[in-house]
Parts: sequence; C-alpha cells; structure tokens
Amino acid sequence: MTTKVPMGLGEKTVQSLHQRYEKRLEADYPLTTLGEYSADVRDAARRFWSERAWSEYAALPVLSQVLLKLISAKAPLDEIASVTGILQDESFHTAASVRVAEAFGGYVDEVPEGLAFEPFALAQPSSLELAAWLVAGGCVAETVSRALIQARLRKTTNPELRALLSRTLKDENLHVAFTWATAERVVGLVDESRRKEILAMAAPTVEATFRSQCTEGMSGPSAAAERKLRTRVAEAGLGSLTPDEENVVVTRCLNGTIVPRLKRIGLRFT
Repeated sequence: MTTKVPMGLGEKTVQSLHQRYEKRLEADYPLTTLGEYSADVRDAARRFWSERAWSEYAALPVLSQVLLKLISAKAPLDEIASVTGILQDESFHTAASVRVAEAFGGYVDEVPEGLAFEPFALAQPSSLELAAWLVAGGCVAETVSRALIQARLRKTTNPELRALLSRTLKDENLHVAFTWATAERVVGLVDESRRKEILAMAAPTVEATFRSQCTEGMSGPSAAAERKLRTRVAEAGLGSLTPDEENVVVTRCLNGTIVPRLKRIGLRFT
C-alpha cells in the first residue's frame, strides 16, 4: 500500500488562521532565492524537503501519545505544558518544510518505497507505556534529529535555509533536554525487571531511523535513488548531508550519545 502524507487545508475558518500563520512564516523566513537553482537540483531539493516535512509531521502523533500518557499518569504540569509547546514547534517545522518544498517546485505527498515514514500508524490508540514512548520517540528520535540538523546546518550554504535550520536547531536543543529529563524521572519509577522491555519497544524506532533519517538501513533501487537525491541536495548546499555523512552522524549519535545516556538513566542493553 502506498503511503501518502497530504498537507491540505480545511474549511474557511481554518484556512484563514492558517493563512495568517503562513504570512508570519513568510515575514520571518523569506524564501526568495530557491528558484535560482537548476531544474534537477530543485527537483531533488523539493523531494528532500518533503521528506523533512514527513519527518516533522510524524513527531506530532508521537508527542500526542506522550501528552496523553503524561496526563494519565498525573505528571507535573510543567512537563505537560512543555509537550504542548513542543507540539507547536513541530507543527512549525512541518509547515516550514512544506514551504521550502513548494518554493523548490512543489511538495511531494507520496512516500517512496523503502522509506519508513508512517505517521498515521503512530496516531492509533496505543497500549505502550509512557516510558517507552519517551525513549523511542524522544531519546532516540529527537536526539538523532538534533544531531542531523546540527550537522546539516554546518554544510548548508544557502542563507535562507541556514536561517530556518538555525531556528529548528534551537527548538531541537530544548526538545532533547526536555525528553531526557522527563525520561529520567519516568524510567526511575519503572521496576528494574521491566526496563529491558522498554528497550525492546524502542528497537523498531532505531530500525526506522536507519531507513528514513539516513540510508544505512535501505537496500536495492530505493537506496540508490535516495542516495543520489541526498547527494545532489548536499552538493548544492541546500540542507542535506551526503549519504555517507548522514550514516556517520546517525551511527555516532546512537553509539556515542544515546546508548551511554540511556545507561545513565537506568536502561542498559546488556
């Protein structure tokens, strides 16, 4: 089954609110130079930034699950309020990425075979506990996302995209700090005997990371097409890394940051 991630507008009242939001985006982050690149570069860039939109959009159901679980667990209000703020950030990142894709020639709503973007499945009622959502959707996904954005910013030469990535990185720094602090508190309440189960629940997120955030987990024609696309965007300085650079960043983040930090909050793989 083909996955599509539509980004259409709603009824007139919602459209009016959305248009005001769009005007603020345009004022703060103008995109006037993206039409100056060659047709093949723009086509690759619009596809890459559509992927960025899917990735940011997928954070919304994950955070919504965290929000519901926090409320159910009678968590401190500051944690609940923080999640609502992060949801707003991720909505902004999604809308901004769609705008970039449109400026390059048009947002693409169809997810190519081989990429692990399935936001709608993440929005279904879930029996996973709060700790598992925090570890999978936060400690793993947000920390990897922050590492990639930080590395992409260093390689991006277009000033308009640099401004947008810089804003995104500032948001991601806060998201990661919140995630780890909250995960440490929540994991501390989990019995030692059940902590390995939480790690097992997070394993699919790691696999998906290698099939979406980088190309290490992809194979066949889809991997070749994706590597070519990201290489073209990286060489033009438009927000991507080369596939090999991405693989290094993700692997280093998992082994050098995420695994040791999980160990420090009480989640050990061995």
